Amino acid sequence: MDFDRLRFVAERARLGEGKEVLLSVVVPDKPKVFNSMMKCILPRAVTEFSYRFGDRERAVIFMSIMVQDRDTEIPEILKCFESKGFQGQDISDNELAKSHARYLIGGRLPEGVDIEERLYRFGKIPTTTTIGLKGVCILM
Repeated sequence: MDFDRLRFVAERARLGEGKEVLLSVVVPDKPKVFNSMMKCILPRAVTEFSYRFGDRERAVIFMSIMVQDRDTEIPEILKCFESKGFQGQDISDNELAKSHARYLIGGRLPEGVDIEERLYRFGKIPTTTTIGLKGVCILM
């Protein structure tokens, strides 16, 4: 078994156990929204994060997080998102999302916009998630 296939099997096992959750969140595309969104997630570990630029008004984020009790934690997180004006959804049971969401980075520039692209990749967020997220917040 190659490493890509092993990764696929390991991720499916965590999702199947209910210990990892795949979320889709639509947020306004403006400064400080990342920090506000992460207040709903912390202290849970973020295992995957993809930002999809769609237009100047909103951004679509796909993220996987580790949870202890999916049935109680996810409604709390989604309620927190809603209170901040974000549209959050648990897409852990969506097979298409599990197979393809991680590849939906980047996005389309609006017609007529001619700017340079920047691509950020974070290889490994330290186990102490709060420290890693503070570093990410500084970059944002």
